[in-house]
Amino acid sequence: LRLDGLRPTPSATGQDAAAAKVRNFEIVRSALADSLAEIRNLSAGLAAPDLKQSDLNNALRLAIRSHETRTESRVAAQLQYYAGKLPEEIIVVAYRFVQEGLNNALRHAGGIKQAVKFSVSGDTIRLEVSDGGPGMKNTSATGTNGIGLIALRDRIESLGGALEIQPVETGGTRLVMTVSLSNWEHLNEK
Repeated sequence: LRLDGLRPTPSATGQDAAAAKVRNFEIVRSALADSLAEIRNLSAGLAAPDLKQSDLNNALRLAIRSHETRTESRVAAQLQYYAGKLPEEIIVVAYRFVQEGLNNALRHAGGIKQAVKFSVSGDTIRLEVSDGGPGMKNTSATGTNGIGLIALRDRIESLGGALEIQPVETGGTRLVMTVSLSNWEHLNEK
C-alpha cells in the first residue's frame, strides 16, 4: 500500500519529500521482510516428513517435537501406545491434525497450556489438541474464517472420522479427532 509513496511526484520537493520516501521505503522493506519470514514458516510446515515407515506414535511425537523446536514452546503430551498397523493416510492426517492444532494454539492462545492426548478405546482412536487460551467464539469449523480447520475436517471425514471443536472447561479450546478402525480391520490380519 505504501509503494505509491515511493514514486516521484512533481509536487514533492525538498527535505519533506525525501523524508517521506525514506519512511515509506522502511515501511515497505519491513512489511516485505515480515511477509518473507511468514512465507518461509508456512512453507516449512507444508511438506510432511516421510511417514511411510513411521507408526502413529512416532508420527505424533515428531509433530510435537517439530512444533516445540520451531516455536520454542512446550507441549504436554499424553500418548497411549498403539501397536496396531495403520494405513499411511491415517498417520498423515493425525500428524497434520496435531500440526494444525498446535499452530492454532500458538497463534490464537499464545501457546498457553498446549497439550496433545492420544488414546484408543475399542476400535476408535481419539486424538486431542488443547490449549488454555481465551477459547473460540465460534466452535464450528465451517464458521471460521481460516481454511485450516475446514481442510482438516475434510481430511478426517475422508477417513470416516470426525472432528469436534470444544471449549475447555477451564478456558481454551480442544480439537478432537476420532477415527473408527473398524473400516481398517483388514490391516492387522496379515
